Formats: sequence, C-alpha cells, structure tokens
Amino acid sequence: VEIIVGENDPGLIYDMAINGSGIYFTGEFGSVGDTARNHLAAVNTSGALLPWNPNVGDAVGYAIDLDSSGNILWGSYFASTACGSALGGIMVSINNSASCSVNWTAEANSAIYDIYYASGTNTVYVGFDGDAIGVVTRYGIFALNNTNGSLITGFNAGGGPGNVVYKIKPYGSALIVGGDFANIGGGTYNNIAAIL
Repeated sequence: VEIIVGENDPGLIYDMAINGSGIYFTGEFGSVGDTARNHLAAVNTSGALLPWNPNVGDAVGYAIDLDSSGNILWGSYFASTACGSALGGIMVSINNSASCSVNWTAEANSAIYDIYYASGTNTVYVGFDGDAIGVVTRYGIFALNNTNGSLITGFNAGGGPGNVVYKIKPYGSALIVGGDFANIGGGTYNNIAAIL
C-alpha cells in the first residue's frame, strides 16, 4: 500500500491510530495524494483516502488516539477550526463520521505531544510541554473526562515548570511517562517515571 502524503510540503507523520479498517494520522502535511487534507486525515487499509476531513487549517498535529466509541482524540500546537467549527482549545475530540463534528475541546497552553485513552475510566491522559490547562496549573501531564473534556482535578502528577511529557504508556494501574523532567509524581526522576 502506498500513501502519498504532502506532495508540496514536508509530508511528515507524527502519530497514528487504527480503528478497524480506518487508519487515522496526523502531522505536518497539506494533502494526501492530490486531495487537500490539512494535518489530519484517514485512509483505509488499502490506502484509499476516506471522506472524513476535519480540516484543521494550519494546526500541525502531534498526537492522536481513539476512544472506545471510535472518536478521534487529537492534539496540536495550536488550533482554530475543525469540522467547520471554531475551537476553544488545542486538545479536541472529533466524531469519526464523514460529516465530522467536534464533541469537545480543552485549552492547554502549549503543544500536545501524546494522548493515551484509558477505556476503563473513560479518561484521556495528555502529555504536553506547558504548565496550565485552562486556568489550572499542571506540569507536563493532565487528565480529562472524555464525556465532556473537563479537567479531572483529582489527577495531579506534580512536578514543576519546564516539565515536558512526550510519551504515556499504561502499566497495570500506573502510567509510565517519558520526557524531559527531573521531578514528577512526588519524586525525583530523570526523564522517565511511573506515576499513579
């Protein structure tokens, strides 16, 4: 299967997620084949472009995951529109139907680098390089309720200014996080740690 991405731009893919026969991907591109797709697109397993087109404009995407309903959880450095709607944030849940719609948005103050969806608790864990989600301080990682995108205030990994979380993986009841930090989860760690 050959998928030609970004004929006239970098064509870089930063993350992807697979749901049945749909392959969703995000990155730095403006087309798939000769069809316009701005930084977020989907193809089937034969490489054919799907009609789903959220058209996020100039917002380069770094992170993508799928929830248990097949909604696309997407994070970027900045975002202004998706599916024809104005956005209030750079962390977004988008319906996967051909006529896509935005389910919710959340406003972090810097780039989103990873998203992990925990189906058991319907929680979205987000790694980023900022220090706030909305008006609430969070360093490097935060958690959202996937029902409406609200911040889960009971989850706070601590840390301090400058913390960046690039990767989040589950391990039992813990999260293994990797990035650029010296303190997280109440302890001193060098760039990788398990947090509860």
